[in-house]
Amino acid sequence: MGGLILNELKKCPSVEVKFGLRYVGIDDDPKKDFVRVMCHTKKPPDDDVSYEGSYVVGTDGANSSVRRLSCIPFDCYTFSEFKMIGTNILFDFEKRMGYTPINFFVDPDEWGVVAHTSEHGDGIEKDGEEKIPQWRSEVAHSKSMKGRIDFKIIRAEAYWIHQRCAAKARKGKIMLAGDALHSNNPIGDLGLTGGILDAFVVGNALTRVVKGGESDSLLTDCANSRRDAWLNTTSKLAMSNMTRLGNFGDNEAKIRDEFFSRLNTDPEFPKIVRSGLDKMIPETFEKPVAVA
Repeated sequence: MGGLILNELKKCPSVEVKFGLRYVGIDDDPKKDFVRVMCHTKKPPDDDVSYEGSYVVGTDGANSSVRRLSCIPFDCYTFSEFKMIGTNILFDFEKRMGYTPINFFVDPDEWGVVAHTSEHGDGIEKDGEEKIPQWRSEVAHSKSMKGRIDFKIIRAEAYWIHQRCAAKARKGKIMLAGDALHSNNPIGDLGLTGGILDAFVVGNALTRVVKGGESDSLLTDCANSRRDAWLNTTSKLAMSNMTRLGNFGDNEAKIRDEFFSRLNTDPEFPKIVRSGLDKMIPETFEKPVAVA
């Protein structure tokens, strides 16, 4: 996706993409009509550079420097009792094991997702050597691999799962979006989906304000809308997804059985599930079209 976005940005003469910069500070004086950010270059000449603009949008992930240096708390919680293991495995699951492109595993210990991500990119074996040999035994004996050993691990990483949201989505001339604004468990890929929706909505609002000259308050409304959408919809959907896979309490098991039963027997139920996803974008902030 990063490559797709970069290719699209290259078509815009007003956009400049810079790599190798680390965000280290910000000057957001309410008396000024611009905001200044300070960045440190990671490569020679190894110097500090500053940029000025009307607004800053922090989209730099759950560990966002923009959010931290703006002193905006990241509320809610992190699952401290376990870590998620993310792996890229070179193996034809569909052909060799009959998997579909996306597979959800319901299990008290090894719940998770196996998905076909791509035919290239991180899945390419570049040097003929397995990257993480120490994970081989655990992966081979997992329920998803069923004892097979004819695979190669290209990447493996343990990471914390967060269910967190910034205390505010806008502070002065600074806005937050994507994982910098909210971070949830990965089951259902709602973090990526929510980030794409943020980009669409915030882009619409910024265009109306910066290019169209509309009130700055529109950005506050937009920021609050995206934060509220995560708190009231996205986070709840993500938690339901994770609970459905790995929670085996009596009540959760009953709810899960009812969910899958309706999914398999009620032709209208997928529409109900879809209607919940639609609530992730309550407002688009597209410019209203005048009707003659």
